[in-house]
Amino acid sequence: MNIRTRLNKIIISFTLFLTIFLFLNIFISSFFYPSNVFYEENNFISLILAFLLILILYFMYKRFIYKKSDISKKYEIIILIILFFFLLLVELFVLKNLSVNPGWDFGVVFKNAETYVLTGIRDKTYYPSYFEYFPNNIMLFVLLVIFIKGGAFIGLSALNSAWLMNLLFINLSYIMLYLTLRKKFGNRTAIFGLVISFFFIAPILYSSIFYSDTLSMFVGITFIFLFLYLNKEKTFCFRNSLIFVLFGILLFYGKEIKITSIIPFIAIVIYLLFSSKNKKLILNLLSTLTVFIILSCIFKVCIVDNSKFGFQESDYGKVPYTHWVMMGVEDIERDNSGRNSYGGYNISDYNLTLQFDNGKEAVKFNIDETLTRIKKMGAVGYYKYLNKKAVNAWTDGLYLVDAKLVMNSRHVDDFIYNELLLNKTNKYKLIYFSQSMQYLFIISLVISAFLKLLDHSEKIDIVRLSIVGICIFLLLWENRSRYLLNFIPLFVYVICEFYGLLGNKYFKNIKN
Repeated sequence: MNIRTRLNKIIISFTLFLTIFLFLNIFISSFFYPSNVFYEENNFISLILAFLLILILYFMYKRFIYKKSDISKKYEIIILIILFFFLLLVELFVLKNLSVNPGWDFGVVFKNAETYVLTGIRDKTYYPSYFEYFPNNIMLFVLLVIFIKGGAFIGLSALNSAWLMNLLFINLSYIMLYLTLRKKFGNRTAIFGLVISFFFIAPILYSSIFYSDTLSMFVGITFIFLFLYLNKEKTFCFRNSLIFVLFGILLFYGKEIKITSIIPFIAIVIYLLFSSKNKKLILNLLSTLTVFIILSCIFKVCIVDNSKFGFQESDYGKVPYTHWVMMGVEDIERDNSGRNSYGGYNISDYNLTLQFDNGKEAVKFNIDETLTRIKKMGAVGYYKYLNKKAVNAWTDGLYLVDAKLVMNSRHVDDFIYNELLLNKTNKYKLIYFSQSMQYLFIISLVISAFLKLLDHSEKIDIVRLSIVGICIFLLLWENRSRYLLNFIPLFVYVICEFYGLLGNKYFKNIKN
């Protein structure tokens, strides 16, 4: 057994063991800590609902999906039209009754994009250094400018154009999820997965919030989709060349819109290095890297450094990455007001970082402060803190949308807004159901990882490796449950695979 093969087996086992450890820990800890500081719920109600959903989906999968031949294209198209028509109606309902005026970061970007389209000059009256501090949102600015200009040609207002953009990207993620599941499991399971995805209600409720979380939802699942189409026997062929070029384009977009969305690509690279039988396939990554570098250089020269946009307002530069790591270790004694999630956005930390003349000077302070906070907690205290932090992110089935919808709402006096978001009884029904979907995902993830261990899987699981990757990232970074929004398509993939694994293990005697 050569070194590469041994490393492959180690990575496979490590990924599955780490999946079980991390998410079993999160699952158990969730019954001791609230999932979000904005509310405290009875997790056992959500758990009961989760088991009911598991049983319902079990019987649906066993009766209608397992070992059934694909349905005809005619019926598949009819079903898809019905499902997407229903989805669009619900999204429009949300826009009509629960929409918000652009606020926080996406509001700053929207205002800049709108005034640029109308006047040719960005609005610098509010937060002039925003894009200098946070260049990660320049791509959002570009997308908004494109859609606002395009919408003007057909008579749409700037806000309606932004909402249209958001719906297109959200629905693109559902389309890519469907195509991925169809390629991997067939069209019956793909329809099954699409229905399950609608039960994750947060993306739909985010319809009016056009931020990087929704605009990057399609990226991770598209990486998986392209990976499934790779010809892993051949090194160079037209299909592979095209896929690796598309990898480069997607990598560039994901990096610019939301860095966490490229984690599945990192998992794919690890697979190609250690699990692929055709080791020369890795050479194709040169074309991915080339496309990524070219697009990044063009974007920097034509957009980021272009004087007509005026993104550079001072000598501070961007807020350093170490700031987000420091903010990810909240000083509990100093900031226990309940307004933040554990390791979430903290205005005090923000001011601490900006007290320096430039971002480079802030780095040493950020690192020292991070280590001081960890030392203050101690090893056991820090472990407990990470547990709370993980629970906060991974069992919030609303992905913070409930908090975002009451900020700058356009419907404060409307019946539906008040009944759904302000009526405590109704809101808790929403919380229990949405959290039950998170429990459904976590249970599916842990059990399927265990089943794969029993079956001695021989290939690196890029979906689980991606999920473990984002889990570890958020333990170290600023923590927000909405940062998981763009991984929901992968969560649905896991649930579908879970039922497939159960079928292969326990339904073998079923006769079609």
